[in-house]
Amino acid sequence: MNWNQSLQYAVTRNYILELSYQGSASVGLIETWPLNSFPLNLGAGDPALQSRIFQAPQNYRPFPNFGDVNLRSNFGHSTYHSGTIKLEKRYSHGLNFMTFYSFSKAIDSGPSVAPVQNRSLGKGRADFDRTHRFAAMAVYELREGEALDEWEPPDEPALWRLQNRLGTALGKRQSPHIFVRRQPV
Repeated sequence: MNWNQSLQYAVTRNYILELSYQGSASVGLIETWPLNSFPLNLGAGDPALQSRIFQAPQNYRPFPNFGDVNLRSNFGHSTYHSGTIKLEKRYSHGLNFMTFYSFSKAIDSGPSVAPVQNRSLGKGRADFDRTHRFAAMAVYELREGEALDEWEPPDEPALWRLQNRLGTALGKRQSPHIFVRRQPV
């Protein structure tokens, strides 16, 4: 299930500010849970019992005659929420650009070693979660002559076009990258 809401505001004739929210939820995702594992708090407060469990953990499983027993079913769940701010400058005087900033959170009940007795222990930030994301793109064209009409693309080709794209994301992994290309047109 997905939902979103967006609001746009024309700051000036060439600048647009957009605020948006996006959310989604998924249910019935396939997961695997260990059934033959002892509770995480087994032996809590008893160092002697914890020592015995550490020496022979197989003896303390619910079914000691079996090794790992996994339950594979569709009881997984995930959610995603994000807020985005976008500022766009429409093409005028040889320049246009667009910037985005997103603040988001992705939570799922992905792969876990938590016992089946308490499945909520396996819920946390998703592997693909990126809390902060910023992206920007700009194009500037150098021309001979006067400034051109703001709403129509120019008839004559640009002498030079400078393009710049920047993106960075912060979360579990960082992926900054910068791209600059100068090209004669």
